[in-house]
Amino acid sequence: MKKAYNYFQQSAGTFRYLIDEILPTYPEDNFPIGLDVSTLECLHSLMLAEAAECFWNRAVHDGMKDTLISKLACQVHDFYSVALFHSRKSNSIRSEWVSQFTVKQFHFEAAAQYRAAVDCLNRGKYGEEVSRLSACIQACESGLSDSKYVSGSVLEDINGLYFKAKADFARAEKDNDLIYIHTVPEISSLKKIERGAFMSKPLVPAEVANPIKYLKEEAKLRIPFEEVLPFAVYQASRAYSEQLDDYVYRNVTVEIDGLISQLHNTLHELQLPGSLDAVEKPLGIPQQLITHSDDVRAKGGLQRIHDSMSDIDKLSTEAAELLEQGHEQLMVEESEDNMLRARHGTDRWVRADSRTAGKRLWDEYEECRGYLENSANSDGLVLAKLQQAESLIQLLEEGKEAIARFVPNTRIVRLEPSLQRSIDNLRDVLSSARSLEVYWEQYVSTLKTSVRRENDLFPEIVKVYRELEKADPYRKFEASQFQSAYNNALSKFDKDIQWVQQQKTKLSEVCERIKELNNVFVSQQKSDENTTVRKQAIQSLETAHARFQEIQSNLEEGRKFYNSILSKLRAFTDSCRDFVYERRIEGSTLEESIKKNDQPSLPSQPSSNNEPPLPAPRAQYHPGTWTPDRGVRFG
Repeated sequence: MKKAYNYFQQSAGTFRYLIDEILPTYPEDNFPIGLDVSTLECLHSLMLAEAAECFWNRAVHDGMKDTLISKLACQVHDFYSVALFHSRKSNSIRSEWVSQFTVKQFHFEAAAQYRAAVDCLNRGKYGEEVSRLSACIQACESGLSDSKYVSGSVLEDINGLYFKAKADFARAEKDNDLIYIHTVPEISSLKKIERGAFMSKPLVPAEVANPIKYLKEEAKLRIPFEEVLPFAVYQASRAYSEQLDDYVYRNVTVEIDGLISQLHNTLHELQLPGSLDAVEKPLGIPQQLITHSDDVRAKGGLQRIHDSMSDIDKLSTEAAELLEQGHEQLMVEESEDNMLRARHGTDRWVRADSRTAGKRLWDEYEECRGYLENSANSDGLVLAKLQQAESLIQLLEEGKEAIARFVPNTRIVRLEPSLQRSIDNLRDVLSSARSLEVYWEQYVSTLKTSVRRENDLFPEIVKVYRELEKADPYRKFEASQFQSAYNNALSKFDKDIQWVQQQKTKLSEVCERIKELNNVFVSQQKSDENTTVRKQAIQSLETAHARFQEIQSNLEEGRKFYNSILSKLRAFTDSCRDFVYERRIEGSTLEESIKKNDQPSLPSQPSSNNEPPLPAPRAQYHPGTWTPDRGVRFG
């Protein structure tokens, strides 16, 4: 009995551990079937009731005072009452168990009243004795009325108490009527029996609370997969690496791209270097246009751009289809849930609605939909850029002859010395601007390589994990605990952020110098109509080449975006399918429970001492399932 008492408390502790420590780890209360809170609370209370019953049995066996035994019986009754309460909220507790809890609850209510009646007899409270024996008999009758599937040993106990109480009641009532003539109080006015101190409590076994410590220090066993790190380590490594890459992209790459665009826009507004070429080189093709033409052909020209746009269009279509597949799954599940809710009524269809149960998936759908809408707008802007500059990019791709036909020649004129000096000064500062642009591109390229190398935060996160594990080997790890590794990695790029700010200052100075020298050049220039046309032609080709480079950069970023979001959308679609499958199983189980409760119950037969209780329908049990009539064995 002592061993059973201890085992039941540890069993209760294990169920308590599942409730408090394991279930909170499941997202949005999406518990496995049979491990919902109501089921586990029921089993937890049942184990405490069984442990308390063991303690009560020992007290009876040792002949302790009737008042103490009565208090202990009340405590057992309370545990069975809590188990009964949770069993009625669970879809996994069978009706046979509910009957068992009901009978045990009334049995110990009756036992408490009987022991209280014996105590009244010993203290000469004969009227109260009669009333408490009557309460005992009523409790026994209430328990026997719901004993259809109850095990034989339990029925034997409550029947024995029932007949004993009836015999004592007849004796006590007769003695009180003929001899003592005490007032018999109403059952409802009887003083409530005090509860004893908690004689059973949940004890979490050491091998459950700290399994690794138990296996290492007590069982002296080698831990399987001991070198495998917690999932939080891998999760943090992936998440923080992505955040680091995004941090550098937003704070360096995007900023430098903005500076290059600002420089190009400034030159475009001032019509540079086209205006210089038109004056300084009135005949032939400027060398930089030939360089731009070679660059366009080397990078695949318009065909490469069209191919890239076609690839991005396919990726965009695939992403939209995946998102719609997931959305359709969610809509189907919501429709099915609404149909079943309307069929069975809100009172009986007690599970959470589709939007609540699948909140994470619905939020993810809205987030991805926003991403795709923004990317579609960006794709439209890139297409507009291409349409504006396509004919000129085509002209650059065709080469010298096409450029020569497009750029008209003007008459050769002798340049004034002051104008020549202005042109030379402007050429020098434009050369410096171009050198600055090349420097930026090289710096960003080197930084990207460095980020790819430094982006692997896994070793640093493992180092942090080892330190945390050393301080507390059995703690539960979460990705947020490795924030320090991410912060350390960010600090390595502080100098790059400062460098960007320095380049902004440099660009401002260069642009001001270009504007200043260009004003001097314009004031000294004597241009005619032919020179103006040549200047505009050269500048339009310069702008077309800049647009070609921008479009290529935009398309590369678009390809990276779609490849990134496609993996996320595939995982989203799979999660939606799993969600629908789980909800259908959950709904099927709930519907079966509702149908079972709707079946009319057969009228209960009066119990007979000569007839065994009606056994539970055996066909409903799976092989190996424990039933109340099999008893409990340990060891």
